[in-house]
Parts: sequence; structure tokens; C-alpha cells
Amino acid sequence: MQFATQDRQAWSQAVRARYDEVDTVDNALLQAKVAAAAVDRIGPTVLVTNSAGGLRALLTALKSDDVKGIVAYETPGFVLPEGQSAQRLAGPYGPVYVPRTEFQRLTRIPIQFVFGDNVARRRSGRSYSSSARNSSPP
Repeated sequence: MQFATQDRQAWSQAVRARYDEVDTVDNALLQAKVAAAAVDRIGPTVLVTNSAGGLRALLTALKSDDVKGIVAYETPGFVLPEGQSAQRLAGPYGPVYVPRTEFQRLTRIPIQFVFGDNVARRRSGRSYSSSARNSSPP
């Protein structure tokens, strides 16, 4: 499914609903802390996310043993182990670098990253999918 970018009214409404100040690593860390508390209260959970929710799901899984899996559709954000490769500067979606021992928590649950058919056409999509492929431990 593609967003109706040709519909000026729909596009204007979508752009105005976006708050750039919400998309920061600090906010993602705070939201993950709250999400982990909710997951701990609910019990075993598989997190299904879209876009920036993927980073929040990964961060939540670091804080809760009740996250049993993640399916992240077109996530721009990743959690990577410190020292795996040259660290990139963090943007609003990370990457977030954590100690290797903490990163290992993510290797104990199934995680699926899903990217759509526009990945090859957009530079950001190619960058995100490349990050997903490179986020697994050596």
C-alpha cells in the first residue's frame, strides 16, 4: 500500500500530524521504559511495529523478558552492539549502541525486519535495510 502523496489534502494532513521533536533517541528510551513496564504487566508479548516503533520495540526488549518476538515493518532505527563496527552518529532514530552483553538479549528472541518494495528506490530505505542486515551479531 502506498500513501496518497498526490492527494494534497491528505499529504498536508499527514505532514501536520508529525511532531519531529517526538522522534529523538531520548524519547524512544523513555517510551521503551514505559512500554517494558506495560509488557511486564501484560505478560508474554510479540511486538508488531511500523516505522519508528521498531526502535522502541528493540529497546523495550532490552528491558523486559516478556517480549517474546518482534516484527518491525520498515523501521529506520536499530540497536547495535558497541564496538561491532565504526559507530555512526546517532540521528532521531539511532542507532543506539549498547554493551555486547545487553545486545545479546536481542539474540534470544525472533526478530523479523520487513521492508517494502520501495527500498531499492529510496536512499533512506536502502540505508535502513542495510542497517537491518548488519545489526546481527558476528
